[in-house]
Amino acid sequence: MTNLDECIHIVDDGISLEKVLRSITEFGVQEDAFYVFDVGDIVRKYEIFTSKLPRVTPFYAVKCNNKTIVLEVLAALGANFDCASKGEINQVLDLGIEQNRILFAKPTKLASHIRYAATVGVDLMTIDNEDELHKVKSLYPNARLIIRVRCDANVAQCPLGAKFGCDIITEAPRLIRAARFLGLEVVGISFHVGSGCEDPPVFRRGIAAARNLFDYASTLGYNFDYLDLGGGYPGNTGTSIDKIADVINLALEEFFPDPSVKVIAEPGRFFVASAFALATNIHSKREVCNNEQDDSVIHVMYYINDGVYGAFNCVSNDNYHPIPVPLKSIGGKLTSSSIWGPTCDSMDQVVKNINLPTMNIGDWIMFKDMGAYTIVGATNFNSFPHSKAQEEAFYIFDVGDIVRKYEIFTTKLPRVKPFYAIKCNDTAIVLKVLATLGSNFDCASKGEINKVLDLGVEQSRIIFANPTKTASHIRYAATVGVDLMTFDNVTRLVIRFRCDAEVAQLPLGAKFGCDITTEAPHLIRVAHFLGLEVVGVSFHVGSGCEDPPVFRRGIAAARKLFDYASTLGYNFNYLDFGGGYPGNAGTSFDKIADVINLALEEFFPDPSVKVIAEPGRFFVASAFALATNIHSKREVRNNDEKDGSVTHVMYYINDGVYGAFNCIVYTNNHPVPVPLKSHDGKLTPSSIWGPTCNSLDQVVENINLPTMNIGDWLIFKDMGAYTLVAATTFNSFPCSKVHALINKHYRLLLKDHLSLAEVRIATGNMIFRLGLDENGERQDGVENWSCYQELIVDKSKLLHLKEDCSS
Repeated sequence: MTNLDECIHIVDDGISLEKVLRSITEFGVQEDAFYVFDVGDIVRKYEIFTSKLPRVTPFYAVKCNNKTIVLEVLAALGANFDCASKGEINQVLDLGIEQNRILFAKPTKLASHIRYAATVGVDLMTIDNEDELHKVKSLYPNARLIIRVRCDANVAQCPLGAKFGCDIITEAPRLIRAARFLGLEVVGISFHVGSGCEDPPVFRRGIAAARNLFDYASTLGYNFDYLDLGGGYPGNTGTSIDKIADVINLALEEFFPDPSVKVIAEPGRFFVASAFALATNIHSKREVCNNEQDDSVIHVMYYINDGVYGAFNCVSNDNYHPIPVPLKSIGGKLTSSSIWGPTCDSMDQVVKNINLPTMNIGDWIMFKDMGAYTIVGATNFNSFPHSKAQEEAFYIFDVGDIVRKYEIFTTKLPRVKPFYAIKCNDTAIVLKVLATLGSNFDCASKGEINKVLDLGVEQSRIIFANPTKTASHIRYAATVGVDLMTFDNVTRLVIRFRCDAEVAQLPLGAKFGCDITTEAPHLIRVAHFLGLEVVGVSFHVGSGCEDPPVFRRGIAAARKLFDYASTLGYNFNYLDFGGGYPGNAGTSFDKIADVINLALEEFFPDPSVKVIAEPGRFFVASAFALATNIHSKREVRNNDEKDGSVTHVMYYINDGVYGAFNCIVYTNNHPVPVPLKSHDGKLTPSSIWGPTCNSLDQVVENINLPTMNIGDWLIFKDMGAYTLVAATTFNSFPCSKVHALINKHYRLLLKDHLSLAEVRIATGNMIFRLGLDENGERQDGVENWSCYQELIVDKSKLLHLKEDCSS
């Protein structure tokens, strides 16, 4: 096997997965993480499913793994498809699949997606609430509907009932009556026990409940002929669906002996989980020693080239626990170890604690059973590649907010040169504006370095601030002349030590930063022995710091390391404070600035020391607001049939935790929704959910909100930091686009520093101005919601705003 560019490699029967992986990696030219996909595994799984469940027609859940080759293989075998969005429907239709082999299996659908389904003739779809009935009635009255009821397994890898499925006893009969009143064609019942079910009897409960609803519907004149068993079938190596199949077959024989009833299911992970293995490369390694007197290794941190922002998003989004297997046969002592992804986020941890043999940089680790909910949720965070009518949500970006923040930072910290942390928000206009203002840049990968260099920024304005770097990224930095970089183990240049804030939104010390007392002096000695040019020290207190005194502790520790290094002949001249500066509206970093300025005066009065920092969220957090549209709504009512009062409202919006709100999972953010319209009246307990089929896609768990309707808009402020950079297109939902706003003053300021062509780039071909007050002066902040409403009501007016919203 020598042609690594071929899509499909033909192998001999009986060849092991390990041998295949070794044959790919042994040439030494492969560094990126990659998948190995066993096509035969899916063929075998399809044979198992159809033989053990002979009455059940599988509709493969595209959201689980939407790789084209997977869909082509399953289509060739005869599978049908469960799609959750117009993007997934389009992907299946592009393969030449007939419309009648597609189920639009998402109870809450965007209006444009329903219209698309009507246009292409996909008429079979699920619903679970009355608002959806009215939406379908107005957009696709000829659709065939399957009512989804809630039937949760006692044990499942990913429960779904909290988000989808109406109550079997109270809500389902009400929906059937409402559908009959509206003249809609309801054809059956659906349930989903939860993904990765470990409770086989739950299928009997669901089938028995469906029988009751079939019988009830017949009293209203319906003749249901679809029973959808949903998903939940485990697919990892060593698992079996035998018990589930036995339960289903017996229940069908008992409750649905009539063969004219079409029994379908929505298997996802069963078909693909074990078909994919992921090979990852150890690009960096850090040994944690006992103490300075005893240098025995007590823990090893391995850094690999895929992580929770890539394939291992399944760790946070699918409750998965991947098991690492060293590709080489390694004997000897096992050591307590952890495995980390390649990004600068300390939450990018793949395995927390496991005993592993000693491995080296360049070794490979294999993870089996990586086919389900991995590829589909991968992002480009930190610019690391993947392992191979206005309705959409969108951002409003106030360019002036970044200009003001830059002015604040450089005024309050006159000795500190900002190196903007690109990982926080890498939107081109953000980088261009900051470059124009004079900011330098903190890059964590060759992709981020390349983005900055493409703007025409000089190499001397870049710091490669990732203590653990892949070899190819270091080679790239050398090629383009980026020579300033951080490290916390035996590498080179700026030593990063650990200095954690007592309170921070996202602590980072668990992943990066050597111990100040024991490890940092040792690294300086090793670097000196190796003849490496170390020029300074760095620390990062944690993102979103709420402990200003920590900066003094860090600066004081840096002074000691400067002095120690001088005894070895070094002349350090770089002090890097890292990040940690809060950036949300209403926050201030005055206290942090006071602490830093006093500490610099005390410990580093020499102005020749270059003092730098890596602000990220401070510059961009408050500059972005996200506008989301309510596409579906579900009212949860009192179980008392006579009362029926609304006790909770579930709003479904068109962005979620797989998109902009990934910040909830990765940076501990708590977004606050603001209805765009003014609503009076009673507040009702409510929750807000994203658009995907995953029940983990919840934006706000519980909040009192006024009653809103489908089509209304919710605004989320302070959405500029760690949102766009990690958004995915899971379920084929698009990422939210950015629309920039700039007033005349700041436009002229930027224009003075840019050529006309660069101005067009900086504003994305859309220069929008915030409103002015009655005296023609700019209003502070992004608060002119009347202008926002004009944008939101009709995005075609983005270039033609109302007169009172332009300058």
